[in-house]
Amino acid sequence: MKKFLVTFALAMLLLSSSVFASDAKTLLNSAPLNPKLTGFSPCDEIVQEVLSEIITDEMTTYEKVKTCYDWLIENCSYGGGIMHIYDIAQWREHQGAMRAQEMLKNRVGVCNDYSCAFAALTRA
Repeated sequence: MKKFLVTFALAMLLLSSSVFASDAKTLLNSAPLNPKLTGFSPCDEIVQEVLSEIITDEMTTYEKVKTCYDWLIENCSYGGGIMHIYDIAQWREHQGAMRAQEMLKNRVGVCNDYSCAFAALTRA
């Protein structure tokens, strides 16, 4: 979970600061990509659905990351998420992916939900 929060915080800093914007573009556009799904199929399905609506092959990596960020900001709101935990073992194994799925599905959540959704989108 800590990795999700650090990823989200770093992205917010890089994407919101004009001083770092050109460095962020260079860094992201030169990074080797290794797309990875969460391994939790309900989350992976909704991640792929969102990405297919907002991402094009012509976009640079920076543009893709910025588009994911913008989509979350424009389409989701901050508030108590609706989490239905039926299987505690599944929650322990897939907590981040379950948070991302609920955020992308219900479009409402707290800080952890935003960071998990952002991480799931950008990793895919």
